[in-house]
Amino acid sequence: MKYSLIELDHDVENTVESVGNCMDWQTLLGNYAFPIACCLYLFRAQEKERERHKEESDKWVEALNNNTKALVAIKERIGNDGQE
Repeated sequence: MKYSLIELDHDVENTVESVGNCMDWQTLLGNYAFPIACCLYLFRAQEKERERHKEESDKWVEALNNNTKALVAIKERIGNDGQE
């Protein structure tokens, strides 16, 4: 097979374009994939933290309500003892 210089030049240009496209993909992945992955990870971690905080807040509300009921019961008991 004999190639003319024009055909070889065209093949070299196609090869250079392919390598250039490959470099573009590497650049895109290197510059954008990592930050996007980090953002997704941080978003998910924040969502989990919000869920844990909500559960913790619900427990605090329940404890506060129980303490309020206990204080009301103590107040009623003290009030009834003073009236007798």
